[in-house]
Amino acid sequence: MNSILKRALSCVLAASMLMAASSCGKKGNGGEVSEGTLGTEYPLNTDEKLTWTTWTSSHSDYLDYKQQPFFKGLIEQTGVDIDFKFDVVGESFYLMLASGDLPDVIQYDWYNVKGGPEKYINDGVIIDLTDAINKWAPNLKKYLDEHPDVARDLKTDSGQYYVFPFLRGDEKLTVFRGMMARQDLLDKFNLDMPETIDEWENALTVMKDNGVKIPLSFAGADCEPVMAAYNVTNSFYLNKGKVEFGPMQKGFKEYLTTMNRWYTEGLIDPDYGTVTRQLLTGKLSAGNVGAAAGECGGVMGVSLAAGKAKDPNFDLVGAKYPVLKKGQKPEFGTAETIYNQNSGVAITTQCKNVELAVKVLDYAYSEAGHLLYNFGIEGESYEMVDGEPKYTEAMYNYDKGDITASLKRYIMSIDHAPCIQDLRMYQQRLSYQQQKDAIDLWADTNMRNHILPHISMNDEENEINSEIWADINTFVQETTTKFILGKKPIEEFDSYVEELKKMGIDKVIAIRQSAYDRYMAR
Repeated sequence: MNSILKRALSCVLAASMLMAASSCGKKGNGGEVSEGTLGTEYPLNTDEKLTWTTWTSSHSDYLDYKQQPFFKGLIEQTGVDIDFKFDVVGESFYLMLASGDLPDVIQYDWYNVKGGPEKYINDGVIIDLTDAINKWAPNLKKYLDEHPDVARDLKTDSGQYYVFPFLRGDEKLTVFRGMMARQDLLDKFNLDMPETIDEWENALTVMKDNGVKIPLSFAGADCEPVMAAYNVTNSFYLNKGKVEFGPMQKGFKEYLTTMNRWYTEGLIDPDYGTVTRQLLTGKLSAGNVGAAAGECGGVMGVSLAAGKAKDPNFDLVGAKYPVLKKGQKPEFGTAETIYNQNSGVAITTQCKNVELAVKVLDYAYSEAGHLLYNFGIEGESYEMVDGEPKYTEAMYNYDKGDITASLKRYIMSIDHAPCIQDLRMYQQRLSYQQQKDAIDLWADTNMRNHILPHISMNDEENEINSEIWADINTFVQETTTKFILGKKPIEEFDSYVEELKKMGIDKVIAIRQSAYDRYMAR
């Protein structure tokens, strides 16, 4: 639970989307506002208030939420006075539920709550939103009607909507991690950008032979881009409707064999398994690493800035996901779903005016709401240029040029907030063309065919999974490291798989298969 909470701490209420909706140019205190697609006009004419408990505290530049530009803009544009409270952290969420004193709406990781969201609907904590969305959320309803696959993700197995969600407005926003290499070193050693595993092995060997201290480095214990070449992941995935567990497949054995050989030959970071993202970017920017696997922003962007400051010739670029045969399109890669289930806004059964709460939440999915959640306040954080929202120079010059820190004052789509994220927002956050090009390369896979969607376990399945899965996961991680470091011979892979079966991996797979079958029947 703690890891989920940490991921969600930076998120805040809100939702938005880019959609073909009619708009009327009516000015409000917060700027341009619009009518909803079925006629909801903002600002709403009401004296009622909403109470809203959220993950994210107000920005440190402001004394409270209502002074911060985003929250101030939301209140002005919707016409509803909202009392925001930062309170849902760790076990305080369950303490709040136990107290029986609930706000009107709560932002939380409702998908992963103990027992699942359906339990909290049945227990009378949050409401089934299905009728409310149909009646009072024309903007979100339009999107869900046009995207039935996403709508299915948002439902419980019984077909109930339970949150206003965070959605990604473009498939490129689901891709953020991949392989990258020092283009200046490839040029120096007369190497083309590698595509196959054999070409990567050759390039890494040439780098090592020519004095590159660490040919390949990555944070953590798994190099997903290399693993993807063998058509497996380090967890569960789909293969033609069948749930499979990557670490027990033949392809995983082949991946381990390659990684063990590369480690033995000095092609992989000698600190394998203990490298953090911060250590990785430090090694990259210092010029000690020839290639890496990592994120577009936290690794590539940071390393480019620091590396170029030390060496103007430093150039880090993205590479396609590796394959085994030249010319193949990568089947596997790293991608997430359009709906990110780790944060959503639910309406509690204690909400005094459900219609009002729904209309305020639905505003985020209108055209004007989309601009607010993704670009902020027109004239302050962005201007319309040739019909496109562009961040102002002030956003780039604030806080030593850290546009992300700057934008956190104005927008809430920046960190897995429950909204539809705009690709234009993300592209304007990226400082280097290399990052934009990398996203295009990393997105060119068939991984979407293999992502296990947002399935839900019933109480019995949850109990069995809880008894078995944690030990299996630990065993896999520890044994993977032993195989790669050569502390466990690869010849023992079959016995490792047998041990997984003794620990109950087949039960864990069967649970996910049943949950997936129910998901498909929603």
